[in-house]
Amino acid sequence: MSTLRWRLIAFALLSGLCGLSRLTISSALAQLTAPVPVSAQQTRLPAPPDSLRAVLRGATTTAARATALLRVAWAFEGDGETPDSAGMLGYAAAAEGLGRRLGDSAVVGEAYDVRGAYWLGVYDVTRAALWLRRADVLLADATPLVRARHLHHYAYYYEAQNQNMRAIACDWQAIRLYGLAHVPKEQARLLIEIGSDYQRENRPDSAISCLFRALKLTRRLRDREQEASALSNIGAVYFMKEDYATADRYARATYRVAVAAHDTATMAAALEGLAVSASDRDSTALSLRYLRRLQQLIRRLPHYDGQISVLTHFGRTFRVLHQLDSAASYYERAKVLGEQQHEPDRMYGLTLTALSEIRYRQGRATEATALARQALSLDTTAAHGYVANALHTLRVLAVDRHDYPAAYALLLREQAVNTRSQARQNTRQMEEVRAGYEVDEAEQQVRLLTEQRTVAQLRQQRTTAGLSALALLAVAGAGLGARTYRRRQRTRESGLRTQLAADLHDDVGALLTQITLETSLLQVTGPRQPEQLLAQLERLTDISRRSKQQMTDVVWSIDARRDSMDELLTRMRDHAFETLPTAGLDFDFHADPALSAAPLALATRQHLYLIYKEALHNVVKHAHATVVTVRLTRDAHALVLHLTDNGHGYTGTGRAGGQGLANMRARAEASGGTLTIDAPVPGQGFGLTLRLPV
Repeated sequence: MSTLRWRLIAFALLSGLCGLSRLTISSALAQLTAPVPVSAQQTRLPAPPDSLRAVLRGATTTAARATALLRVAWAFEGDGETPDSAGMLGYAAAAEGLGRRLGDSAVVGEAYDVRGAYWLGVYDVTRAALWLRRADVLLADATPLVRARHLHHYAYYYEAQNQNMRAIACDWQAIRLYGLAHVPKEQARLLIEIGSDYQRENRPDSAISCLFRALKLTRRLRDREQEASALSNIGAVYFMKEDYATADRYARATYRVAVAAHDTATMAAALEGLAVSASDRDSTALSLRYLRRLQQLIRRLPHYDGQISVLTHFGRTFRVLHQLDSAASYYERAKVLGEQQHEPDRMYGLTLTALSEIRYRQGRATEATALARQALSLDTTAAHGYVANALHTLRVLAVDRHDYPAAYALLLREQAVNTRSQARQNTRQMEEVRAGYEVDEAEQQVRLLTEQRTVAQLRQQRTTAGLSALALLAVAGAGLGARTYRRRQRTRESGLRTQLAADLHDDVGALLTQITLETSLLQVTGPRQPEQLLAQLERLTDISRRSKQQMTDVVWSIDARRDSMDELLTRMRDHAFETLPTAGLDFDFHADPALSAAPLALATRQHLYLIYKEALHNVVKHAHATVVTVRLTRDAHALVLHLTDNGHGYTGTGRAGGQGLANMRARAEASGGTLTIDAPVPGQGFGLTLRLPV
């Protein structure tokens, strides 16, 4: 399912056509699925798509036939259009019947998932939730591909409930499962959708991070269509950040890629972005030119999602040009479409208030009053911009009628709305100023350290010039000392690699032994309840996952090809992407670009990564936070890792039997460094600073 924005008009039309196109094909379907007999229920199913007739014909066993029926059911889902009820629900019911006959819970669960996807497609989220919950338990042992698709449907359900962070968490899990199923195209698509969700949550930095990962993946796959989608979303994020030059650049790149891919819908989206950007730069003529090109383009797209947006852009442009009749015509068309498609209140309210203002300027006070009151009748909890506009229009109309008490009351309401809006804007600006101040302060500290380093270098040069004779002897001694040091360093690293190999043997060996014992227990123990068996299998899964992760980390730490700072930074970012979003945590990771060329000893690299992993694990398990911030810098003699969260803070006591902080301190001291707790006050978040010598 690529989108949930199926319009109600298309649904009505397609439902009518669907009723006309249902055929009684008992003999044809019996021939396609022979030799397995066809039930009376299945004989009334619509004909399968041509591409799947051979699949049904080749399904000679009951299990194969159930799988084929599910494939046909998904084929009737459609792509951006209203799903076919007879196709999806009918074939899902047929597959469910075969699954029950086989005792295959995965087939029954996927049939439930098909039904949940159908009800999502027709905006009945209550029924969708019912079927998705029924599918949950049955799909626990399904293939990664089936579970990933099910989780993505849950993400759509949460989006419909305006729970974007839950939707993001589901999509992150789906991305991991698509990776296990080796479906990178779906991973790229979900990264783009997660970026859009972050944008709706007003988290542009997180959105940009996801979208650039998607862009890199789509280019590697040479998927022009999804590459254009990623570029389009990146441009939208930069537009939201009011970086219009960058937004324009990505919109033009989107248009070029969409033309190469023959993707008319994305070409239209790019033109719309260019038109809006030009309008916000007061380039009205250029904006109108883009809009006219866009209008010609979408005539080939009867189901284009942005028709209402394009009409409102036309109306706004003609308002700026003082062509009120043309502006009113476009806003009226946008209003009608908004009513038919159940446009969100914010967009519909802005359309109503804009049309109300135009009717007032045209001297049609009655219509202006009705439109303004209609805007005020909408749900105003999520947006206040159009509410203030509607109140302003009603106040002006009251003044024209000489109804001054009503005008005064409307003025008070308008001022209250503007005050709330201004308070939110002031808070946002204050946060931006604070962030800018912190950046300036950090840059000033960097400049001060640079100046101190320059002074120290000058003093060193003077000392060296005065002791030239001793310098020659020092160079010779340094050469001998360097050779000795390299010999000792090789011996030390050889011992370290031996120790790492021993750690791998002990840790992973212990986990594998535990797996063996658990498996033996499964074989020798008598009959048990399903809950007991499920709990034991979950323990086995967890032990296997930990042994694989332990082996991966140890092998990576001793791999000589990974002896670079870039490899370490990539590893740290990937671990954060795998750990935090699935737990509902957002994160902000930044490393000083100068670290790319920094030398790093093997032991230092290993201890830094393991301390970082333990710190993230503690945040996920204990902090009850929503945001994690990671900063990695370098001063004159040390590598500095600073990690903070916005959770309930650190009490100073720790969990009984917990060894996390103690182990991190021990690793830091083993590398000659230090680990300090920055915010020990409960309720003020938690932070730690690690300093390792380099």
